[in-house]
Amino acid sequence: MTGGPAIRRGRERPAVARLLARAYGLIVPPLRAVNAALRAATAATHHLQYKVEGLLRPSTEWFDHEIDAQWQWAARGSASFLERGVLGSLGIAPGAEVLELCCGDGFSAARFYSLRAGRVLALDHNEGALAYARRRHARPNVEYRRADVREELPAGPFDNVVWDSAIHHFTLAEAAAVLAAAHRSMRAGGRLGQDTMIEPGAGYTYERTSFDDPAELAALLLAQFPHVAVLETQDPNRRNLYFFASDVRSALPFPEGVSGSGGEAAGVDLGEEVLPSGRVGGDRSQEPS
Repeated sequence: MTGGPAIRRGRERPAVARLLARAYGLIVPPLRAVNAALRAATAATHHLQYKVEGLLRPSTEWFDHEIDAQWQWAARGSASFLERGVLGSLGIAPGAEVLELCCGDGFSAARFYSLRAGRVLALDHNEGALAYARRRHARPNVEYRRADVREELPAGPFDNVVWDSAIHHFTLAEAAAVLAAAHRSMRAGGRLGQDTMIEPGAGYTYERTSFDDPAELAALLLAQFPHVAVLETQDPNRRNLYFFASDVRSALPFPEGVSGSGGEAAGVDLGEEVLPSGRVGGDRSQEPS
């Protein structure tokens, strides 16, 4: 941005420095004002989109995370969509083969995982979500593919499998089967990761399983993987549970066990048997995403 040596020397000349300072004062403040106005307008329209979608369809299988980026982050202090992407990217080595389950709108696949991975295969059963992802979040190294993850997953092998905010769309039995299939699709030493939530009273139509405690989620993972870490963080509206599982302890980005908000040890020993008591809902009227 500062240019080469010749340009830097030119800027050090008093006459040039004064000219640049005057140009800066004339151009930059108005540009900042215009951009501030555009950001305010964009936030307002995304807030309107949030309200209209919530009115017309209170529960939906997938969410447009541009609402988070353009409005909800600043207005409500909700940064879970960023936290999810950053934590999900941990352990993705440059050039890695990544399988994402239930990718939804493709926000995380495009904005986070594609930046590190050599290839991201992002699956979802919802054609509307996939159409949006292909239109708004296309990347050269991301393939969006329609699939029901309860059926057989792509063989891989994959270095990373990401299951982003979707375990609660499945019964415990279905979730266990998906975890087993994900395990089979992983390369030796690969890592499964991502998140779910504890949100009592949310009334989410597509919820089929809920957890009362992070240890219940850990128990579900331990049925398939010998090494598991669960990290809880706080959101204004819920408790976020980020999970990481592997056959290799060194693949975990956090110590084994359950950690509380901010990473403080919660004192749960995953060497002891913990039975999940996740509540299971009835038959689904639509397929999960």
